Amino acid sequence: MSEPQTSGHTSLGRRIAACRNELGWTQAELAERVAISRVALSNLESGRSVPSERTIVLELTTDNIARL
Repeated sequence: MSEPQTSGHTSLGRRIAACRNELGWTQAELAERVAISRVALSNLESGRSVPSERTIVLELTTDNIARL
């Protein structure tokens, strides 16, 4: 059996959550640092919302997120 494919924004959400968890930050802490609401971050991490251009910038900085 093959695994279900995930959409790009679900994959992005997983990457954001993984980085956040690695740093030991709550959703509220990361949301405050990147100036979005905690609910918006939750929706991104879970794949319930499609990323905006602003979120794509967050994706590009995921590797450097500890510098925020």
